[in-house]
Amino acid sequence: MRRLFSLALALTVGLAACGTPGDEPLANDGWSRIPASPLTSAGPIGMSAYAADAFHIWMESDDGYAGAAYLPFDGIWVDLPNLTGGDQAVAGGDEVFIWGWSRSEDRFAAHRFDPATGVLSDLPDSGLPITTGAVVATTTTDLIVWGGALQLDDVGLPVDTQVVGAALDWATDTWRPLAPSPLAPRAGASVVWTGSELIVWGGNGGRDVGPHTDGAAYDPIADTWRPLAETPQGAHWTDATAVWTGSEMILWGGLDNPVRVGVAYDPAADTWRPISDPPGPFRRGHAAVWTGTAMLVYGGTDGQDDVFSVASTWSYDPVSDSWTVIDGPVLEERFGPEYAWNGIELLIWGGFVWEGISGEYGGYEANGYSLIP
Repeated sequence: MRRLFSLALALTVGLAACGTPGDEPLANDGWSRIPASPLTSAGPIGMSAYAADAFHIWMESDDGYAGAAYLPFDGIWVDLPNLTGGDQAVAGGDEVFIWGWSRSEDRFAAHRFDPATGVLSDLPDSGLPITTGAVVATTTTDLIVWGGALQLDDVGLPVDTQVVGAALDWATDTWRPLAPSPLAPRAGASVVWTGSELIVWGGNGGRDVGPHTDGAAYDPIADTWRPLAETPQGAHWTDATAVWTGSEMILWGGLDNPVRVGVAYDPAADTWRPISDPPGPFRRGHAAVWTGTAMLVYGGTDGQDDVFSVASTWSYDPVSDSWTVIDGPVLEERFGPEYAWNGIELLIWGGFVWEGISGEYGGYEANGYSLIP
């Protein structure tokens, strides 16, 4: 059925003209170049989600967000409806949900997009504050929004962080408030869905608070929260990537991490463990996905000081607690790409170049790759 949704998206929304269909194989080890996208003039701020066998991407433009979806099993792009705003996109069922704002609160958006029909519709009023950097995630039946910030300061730190949340039952299109959380207000927290709990960890409380070192798990059936055990070695940072392995949440990378470690959390035992050191410098702004057997890490910047963006790829095996460098062709370095795992391959699109200790903006990479590990 999901394959039919992919074809329906192409027929309903319309094919984008982008040259010969299909990925272009590269010389090394499973990498291919994704065909040219219609988003070549889009800006560096974007959001994406993989749903219904399509990689949905919206990138900042002069009047909002321009959209396109890549169908990897057909090797083609299709145009998507443009958005007036947004902050995050997440897949739920065979739909995509958009929530939040970036740049300014007048670009707030709350939508759902159905690839089967090509219809973009507004979500009903949630009663929540208009935020950016909120936890935005899906369970098997609900869209959950929690926390976030009403504003950002001049260096991008959250201001007026929030602690309220709500869940949208996407079958009935109705919201319900979440039970009060034990966590302090924050934005930019890491999150995973385990199949029974939504685990929220870290984030930033703002200039006067800084990074948070705690987390909690939310059970949507019981509408209850439980605090997580304390993390090891005083680990705390923001913008960490989080992947769910089926038994552990792996947190890795990010900013403001004084001990530069990765950690794994076992919700069944409520215990943490540090993971082994990677084969290179700590990163942030990277891609991280779970393949079913390993965590793939690609790109980002090479260290806490954001010296340069990188293009190398590593694989982490939680069973052996070991890392492997994945060899491949020379790719463009990129920070903050859009990325997804489709069950077979890692998809990478966009991202920008970060050059020098002072963090000069070195241009945007409006192209992409796929990797079959």
